[in-house]
Amino acid sequence: MRFRFVLLFLVSAILPVAVCRALEFSLDQYGSMVDLPDGWVIMDDSDPDFPSFSDSTMEAVFQVQRYPENTFSSAREMLQQIRTELDGQGEGVDFDFLGNDAVFADITFPTSSFDARGYWVCINGEEDRILLAFTGESLFQEKHDTLLSCLDSYVHYGRFDQPGPVSFFDYPVSALKTESVTSRIGNKEVSWNVDLEELDSLQYQIEREARVLITYEDDRDDAWKRYYRQIYRNSYARMKPLYTAIERFIETEGIPVEEIPRLLLSWVQQYTYERIGTLSDMISPLACAALATGDCDARALLYVILLHYFDIDAILLVSSEYSHSVAGVDLEGKGARFILGGDSYLVAETTEQIALGLIAKDMADPSGWIPVIFTRY
Repeated sequence: MRFRFVLLFLVSAILPVAVCRALEFSLDQYGSMVDLPDGWVIMDDSDPDFPSFSDSTMEAVFQVQRYPENTFSSAREMLQQIRTELDGQGEGVDFDFLGNDAVFADITFPTSSFDARGYWVCINGEEDRILLAFTGESLFQEKHDTLLSCLDSYVHYGRFDQPGPVSFFDYPVSALKTESVTSRIGNKEVSWNVDLEELDSLQYQIEREARVLITYEDDRDDAWKRYYRQIYRNSYARMKPLYTAIERFIETEGIPVEEIPRLLLSWVQQYTYERIGTLSDMISPLACAALATGDCDARALLYVILLHYFDIDAILLVSSEYSHSVAGVDLEGKGARFILGGDSYLVAETTEQIALGLIAKDMADPSGWIPVIFTRY
């Protein structure tokens, strides 16, 4: 079998490039998709099984290849055929990706003009998928974070509730939560477990996405939205132990569903305000809950994720104008609201101990906020 590759560096002068953003590009009718960085464009989508994309500089390529079930016997076989086809060099590491046999590899291969280098993810499952993100070897360090971010944006069969393949390879969603944490919610203590190595993995991903984000100097709204979508997706499944503990507490106490947003908001508002001084200046939502500390971004995102676990519609609202983040909750009640389409979201301030629906007057103009919507099913 011959693999299909678009060597952008050799053909960019003659290939037509679609002048559109490749954000949230659907790959099939089963919910598989990619959420590529802002400014990436479609190079070729004439064959839905082999779409290809490039960055705005035309120096990096991302491709997805789909083959029928049983085309390959294993992900390792897929990798070996890629290397043979491209005369490539490099090794791969086996891992489990959502129950599928997978390989993550760093491959260097020659072209007629120079060497190219990139990352490959081979997934052997109901349909065989190969994800490729590569650039010229001389540009590899410069493009490194973006290549990984592209791969990590892949959603397999609509599993928005699970991390992307790079984050899964770096640290899988594990049932081995080894450290006990006690959180005080209302007047009760709730115990749950967390994996400290998982917190390190989450922070690594946040810093990687922050490095991608800062490459956008102007008009960064879409880049900001994607930044938070990436963090949300890598965090969601990892927060299930916390949700399970809170759900058990709510059922035991007989707390009605309509009171959950106020209960959780009051809990998050009591955290210590802290910024960590890294490029992102933000800890993960999971670390925020485990340490009972964090800035507005981490707290608001934690709050939104937990509300989603309880099937309560919520969005993140971020503002470069106000240098702040809050949440919005689709809930009845009086107070400041953010209108988005046909939905109306009550503003939730997570860093001050104030009621749901209250916000500082100098931040009350809705035009100063960027809404971030998350798909969770």
